Amino acid sequence: MFKLLSGTIKSGGEKEASFFRKWFAVSLVIHLIVAWFSVGFYYYDEHFQILEFAGFKIGHSPANELPWEYGAEIRSAFQPFIAFCILKFLAWFQVDDPLLASNVLRMMSAILGWLSSVFITATAFFYLPKIRLKYLLIGLTCILSSLYFIHARFSSEGCSGSFAFLGFGIILLEINRSRRNKPLASYLTFFISGFLLGLSFLCRVQAILLFPGFFLWMFFIAHVPIKKQIIMIGGLLLAISLGVLMDYWFYGKWVNTAFKYFWANIILGKASEFGTEPWWWYFKALFFNGFWAIQTAMILLVIICCIYYRRNPMVWICIPFLIAHFIISHKELRFLFPLIDLVPFFIILGANALLSLPLLKRIKESKLAKPGFYAFCAVFILINLISITGLSTKPPTPYIYPATFIYHNFKGSTYVIGNDSSISIMSKILHFNFYKNRQTKYLFISNTDSIKSFVKSHNNSTVLLMISSRGFGIDPGYRSLNNQLLPLYYQTPQWAKKYEFNNWTTRTSFWKVYQVLPAATDKESKNIKYPK
Repeated sequence: MFKLLSGTIKSGGEKEASFFRKWFAVSLVIHLIVAWFSVGFYYYDEHFQILEFAGFKIGHSPANELPWEYGAEIRSAFQPFIAFCILKFLAWFQVDDPLLASNVLRMMSAILGWLSSVFITATAFFYLPKIRLKYLLIGLTCILSSLYFIHARFSSEGCSGSFAFLGFGIILLEINRSRRNKPLASYLTFFISGFLLGLSFLCRVQAILLFPGFFLWMFFIAHVPIKKQIIMIGGLLLAISLGVLMDYWFYGKWVNTAFKYFWANIILGKASEFGTEPWWWYFKALFFNGFWAIQTAMILLVIICCIYYRRNPMVWICIPFLIAHFIISHKELRFLFPLIDLVPFFIILGANALLSLPLLKRIKESKLAKPGFYAFCAVFILINLISITGLSTKPPTPYIYPATFIYHNFKGSTYVIGNDSSISIMSKILHFNFYKNRQTKYLFISNTDSIKSFVKSHNNSTVLLMISSRGFGIDPGYRSLNNQLLPLYYQTPQWAKKYEFNNWTTRTSFWKVYQVLPAATDKESKNIKYPK
């Protein structure tokens, strides 16, 4: 498999192979950096249906505090099983650190996503007529910030796409190699590819919508022997069978989670309870998600690619997937995340088709063509570099940091009062157990008088205040508690004050943890030592 990948990369010459290796080596490093610092979750399902499920199996989360998907038995145990194994592995080394466990899972997801990008990019070489288009594809794949963001998430959407396109990429490399009068891949390669597709299905049921187009393309366009397609289906079914065993381990009984998912969300309409949108909603969401001019250009290029390259396997793969998601009434942008690996390829092919039009040929040959192209590339690269920097410095769920601090430092009866709406959700609707100890409870109390009353009535417990506010001082809304707050943790370290520029620390919000003490005298408050 990797020998074939290496041969494909070298087929264009050593210069091209060197360019590929260098860019993707840098891409791997960026993948790992973004994954490490992308603490928390993009959407609630990423945490509460994976990490909380794994926490349930190791005893952190009681069954009655798991989300409704557990009782409905609609969630595959595949990803929770992986998280469970990582937790057990760390426990074997006597490491009890939920933050480290989640970081490891995101690193694994990032490596998997990087591999899928490598194989899809190598596969795309067979469909790009010019060397400069290959260079552009490599550069675009390695600079597209949304690709890093999705790959860094240990989510059902991201992992399902990575497994699927890694499986597709392996077979497409073999099929394209066989067109040069070489024998088609062995049965084992088709089996491995099918197994990866099965893992994609275990991550997310909707991944099955990626499969029909690919199998139809293999039958009608590539003319792959039926026997090898059956072997591929065999690998897929083996993965699903292993998923059934994992579901039995998790739920304690035989259960068909895929069928129950379909029945609950499609037949009974449970998904529609979270909102319904018209078929064109995805275009609107993509248009407003990011820099609109670039987003519009990307959407148009993808559409042009699908029209001009109708026989391309990638087009056959994505069209049924997109049509089904246009039809399904409940829509979220994350549902399209599995297709992220195709975006660079579609953009390059779409641009190539667009520039082949007679009118645009003249524009391409004009004196302003090169400067305009370089200016566009510079703007595009700058926007994506800023975005990648943001992903590496501003995690989607930064309150995981103070929650982890509390996890490690407070083992007894502890109450954590928060001022963030997410704390309200996680203390009333969802139960945030993975990053907290059994005796720790999160509460949402915004009124300072209520906080004072709560502290008085809980003298035998530790009461903490976990808030996000600007600067290192006490938030104005909590000044009446000033003499009762003992600073314990700042997300931004105190030494950052030494590098103050334009008062950035006073204009930046970050998380803090205070212990709320019984009413203190002025003398006692002066002796408070602030964290370094």
